Amino acid sequence: MKKLTACFIAAIAILSLHCHKKIDETATNPALEGYWKLKDTRVSPGTPVIDWTPAPSDDLYVEFAGNNVFKSNAFFFAGYNRYQVVNDSLVQLSAGSGNPLSVQYQFPESLLQLNPTCIEECSYRFKR
Repeated sequence: MKKLTACFIAAIAILSLHCHKKIDETATNPALEGYWKLKDTRVSPGTPVIDWTPAPSDDLYVEFAGNNVFKSNAFFFAGYNRYQVVNDSLVQLSAGSGNPLSVQYQFPESLLQLNPTCIEECSYRFKR
């Protein structure tokens, strides 16, 4: 019984180490870096949303600056001040404590599209 328990614990330990996704601390995406103004939103209040809605003003922005500094005055990214590129389509935003926010990103039509983890549709497109 002790052998079986030891084997089970070893198997769990190996699986958890194998399944843990390591973030590449040196990963960057030069296309992501810079100052971006909000252009369009697609946010669902619980019903399907097909079309993009133009941003009400040019005032909202995100900035992916050097040294992994993140800046934004957009309420949906409030409190986040650091970013880490995970791969060529995922970035994590953090505020120093608490859980990071995973955000999918892509570059359709020379825009930056950010898709944070949401229950319903929430997508934001930014222009340089």
